[in-house]
Amino acid sequence: MVKEVDLHAALGAEAGLRPDAPLAVIDIGATSMRMLVAQVDADGQIHELEALQQSVTLGKDTFTRGTIRPQSIEDCIAGLRNFLIILREYRLEVGSPWVRAVATSAVREATNQQYFLDRVYIATGLEVEVVDNAEVARFTYLGIRRYLGAQPFALRETALLMEIGGGGTEVLGLAGRTVLFSQAHRLGSLRIRQGQTDRQLSETEWHGLVENQARRIAEIMRGQLPDPARLRLVAMGGDARFVARQLFPDWCGQDVLRVPLKDWRTLTDEISAVSPDELVQRYHLTYPAAETLGPALLAYRLLAEQLGRKWIYVTAVTMRDGVLAEMTKPTVWEGDFTKQIIRSAFALARRYQVDVPHAEHVAKVARKLFAFLREEHGLGPRYELILTLAAILHEVGMFVSTTSHHKHSYYLIANSEIFGLGARSIELVAQVARYHRRAEPKPTHIPYNSLRREDRIAVCQLAAILRIADAVERTHTQRIGRLDFARQDGTLVITAHGVTDIGYEQMALAEKSGLFEQVFGLRVMLSKGKANG
Repeated sequence: MVKEVDLHAALGAEAGLRPDAPLAVIDIGATSMRMLVAQVDADGQIHELEALQQSVTLGKDTFTRGTIRPQSIEDCIAGLRNFLIILREYRLEVGSPWVRAVATSAVREATNQQYFLDRVYIATGLEVEVVDNAEVARFTYLGIRRYLGAQPFALRETALLMEIGGGGTEVLGLAGRTVLFSQAHRLGSLRIRQGQTDRQLSETEWHGLVENQARRIAEIMRGQLPDPARLRLVAMGGDARFVARQLFPDWCGQDVLRVPLKDWRTLTDEISAVSPDELVQRYHLTYPAAETLGPALLAYRLLAEQLGRKWIYVTAVTMRDGVLAEMTKPTVWEGDFTKQIIRSAFALARRYQVDVPHAEHVAKVARKLFAFLREEHGLGPRYELILTLAAILHEVGMFVSTTSHHKHSYYLIANSEIFGLGARSIELVAQVARYHRRAEPKPTHIPYNSLRREDRIAVCQLAAILRIADAVERTHTQRIGRLDFARQDGTLVITAHGVTDIGYEQMALAEKSGLFEQVFGLRVMLSKGKANG
């Protein structure tokens, strides 16, 4: 588990480290593993120190057999041990907050995922996080954020950030700094190549198959774009960088490069016309990279054509940059990034016809109480966000039935996507919403009991706060405009201003304050303030 730490504080004198101490991210992909060692300066800017790459066959195993072969696992471990030698040179310790390892679709989709993770941990000490599509979208946004608002990303423009990996295509739609949507499609370069081999398709048949897939994906994306005519398609990943450096040898990767689609098409045709063995010799590629290069470039090209683009923009930003950004910025769960997540939650709430003014008011009260109780719960910004999302979504279950709607809320949230949140965070949001009423968390509740201890405690704390916030907004009218909180002789005193009758809210608090009293050791009392506020 990656601990939540204030990295800038940890890099200070108390930790005995220089402010410019290095960090490392290891990304285990379908065809290669990459490690980035970087340094963060006093202004929070990230500077690359070293980048390494090791070929793997994890994707070929997973996408053809469904499982990763033992030999592939051992080859992966051998590469990771080489990475660890470099980490030791930088005095970076495995298991510290300054080293983070992530894995994507090749490990995520493997039936022996847990065996792989355990074997890697036993052999190297690395705890590998398997990131899902929502987390990839979060890292992409965090990595590209520094370009938003700068050329060629004028705030008025719509951009599609796209990376075609071995297992699939990740897409992030942006309008300036606003996230429009994130999507994942099973159009991956390794899947394309394997499909051609398995079905023994001719070049024409193979091309037509990929074109049909690209057409379907483009149709889905067009339906979610506010202004498709002004769209800018931005390609990420090693294959896109290959094109950029072949066509523009002087490109340093610091800026976003505009590549004419006609030049991209010409290079794609040249690459597709030769065998992987010839690509290895001609471009000094690894065989796994050469094997998937042609399918990836073809997929980018066909998607650009289907979207009516004449240019493809290329950025050197990678998912690893986003992981580093999250590691180095303790405020990553605040500010504009958090606004994107909350916007996504409200979109989900509207889909299930939630009473949005009520949800907004409950979230507002919950956040205020969370801040007031900060000394008691000791939770950071990520948990404040989870509480906010649970408050926004706590009544989505009403869409299914008014009976036991808290249980329906749990199911709907747990099986939905919220931009930027991985499976673990989604589960916490669902659990907090599930316990906003009725039964309190119990060991016999299997989903709750399956959580880690720290998550179980957090769910109890956040659900207790949410119950109080929901109780004082019981009328769904937002009639209590202002609430003040105070501690008095073991009691949380809530003062409601601007109302003459608080009897209904007092009854609701009497019903719902039990969990709060258990968790925080404070009785709850609602009193009336000045009627004029």
